[in-house]
Amino acid sequence: MTPVFPDASIQSLTLGSWWESATGNLPERGRLIRTLVPYPDMKPLRLVVVGRGDNARQHQRAEFRLEEFRVGDPAPDESALPVAALPVRQGESRIVRRGKVRPAVVLATAGAPVERDLRRGAASWQSNQTLLAAPYYGVELDGRRAGWNPEFVRRIQCAEYSQYLWDVLPLRGAETGSILRLDHVFPVGSDPSNWRLTEFKLSPAALEIVDEWLMWHLTGGLLEDSALACARAILAEL
Repeated sequence: MTPVFPDASIQSLTLGSWWESATGNLPERGRLIRTLVPYPDMKPLRLVVVGRGDNARQHQRAEFRLEEFRVGDPAPDESALPVAALPVRQGESRIVRRGKVRPAVVLATAGAPVERDLRRGAASWQSNQTLLAAPYYGVELDGRRAGWNPEFVRRIQCAEYSQYLWDVLPLRGAETGSILRLDHVFPVGSDPSNWRLTEFKLSPAALEIVDEWLMWHLTGGLLEDSALACARAILAEL
């Protein structure tokens, strides 16, 4: 699918294509992937194990309760019979969150791997590699989502906000537009089970715009001669 962009959009002002084909097997910067995206504004729930049910010798099942998690609340009392599949260490909590598999663009790949000697005897989370990705949200109303206010979408399309970038993804069913949220950037484990590659990636020109956009959001400022600043000035006149 080749997306069609309206005149009043960053994409129509960018030289060359916005999306291009990708064939590699690794998620490089700019690659469009599908991954589980959590809802960051929804309060998480804490899962508290309260026992092993009727058979205290088994570890395949557990009784638990869910309670609202608030930073600063004291940790709850755990069952005296821990469940092997649900370990918890001092100071940790088991968190349950809602999420959905969505398209996302890779903004940063995993950094340099840590040498084996430096990893020996340490917890794996200290050196396990991650990607950084930003998720896309479809704008249209359908039976599963409420949709976005059309005037809000129009203003996003004209690049009025640092945290939102309007786009048309080269995916079936995404023809009506999507919103990239740069304020929802999150880590994705680099293990391939955490993501699925699509056959598309941002073009070099598009990735340069997205990089400038992210810097705008992070710092609150844009270089006057940047491609994004020039495009925003044109869009403001349309």
